[in-house]
Amino acid sequence: MAPLAAPGEPLPTLVLPGLHGGTDQLDEFARLAPEPFQPILLSLPESTADYDQLTEHFAEIVAQHPACALVAESFSGPLAVKLAARLPERVKLLVLVATFARAPRPLLVRWLPWRWLFRLPLPMWAMRLFLTGRKMSADRAARLRADIRQMSARMFAARFREISRVDVRAELARIQAHRVYLLGANDWIVPASAAADFADASPPWPVIRVPGGHMLLEAQPAACWDALAKVFGGASGS
Repeated sequence: MAPLAAPGEPLPTLVLPGLHGGTDQLDEFARLAPEPFQPILLSLPESTADYDQLTEHFAEIVAQHPACALVAESFSGPLAVKLAARLPERVKLLVLVATFARAPRPLLVRWLPWRWLFRLPLPMWAMRLFLTGRKMSADRAARLRADIRQMSARMFAARFREISRVDVRAELARIQAHRVYLLGANDWIVPASAAADFADASPPWPVIRVPGGHMLLEAQPAACWDALAKVFGGASGS
């Protein structure tokens, strides 16, 4: 594999968020980025939840960069896989965080009434238990909860429908980029078994367990960069 970036040159790092689609609470992850990573935070458009349409949308952005990295959390994982398989000459690094190649917990994803469940209040204790873990500050956790509540119930349900039918295992074989999967050690949303599709791929993905819950990029940004440094040396890689 080619190096991640030429010595001394920045690597545009396109960061795709999870289900709620917002990037406001990814600012700390961007701020802590070591060289050569140059994070560019990309919100998900609210016009569509369809993975194929999202791939078309973001392929135009990826194509603007001769070389880039993709970091994708949760819902955006299959999207990033599709982009890396479609544009292998552009995507030099693919980092997937607390995500899946096919629907995790498929019965729950397919049959629970997500549109109505999302209308219920999200208690702070539930958000810390299921999403962020306890190490995220109370202020940041409160702002993240507010961001999540801004997403419409209709879009929330539409994205869950997409999750219920996605399967990008075939695309994994076409990825040429450096790759790594970050697994939340206490993720109650995406089970650890979801990492098996990546660990069993050919070639297999390195799977690194990161302390924390589901939203690792927001709640454990430093730990995520530390995990990447273990694989890529924190610099240009080789």
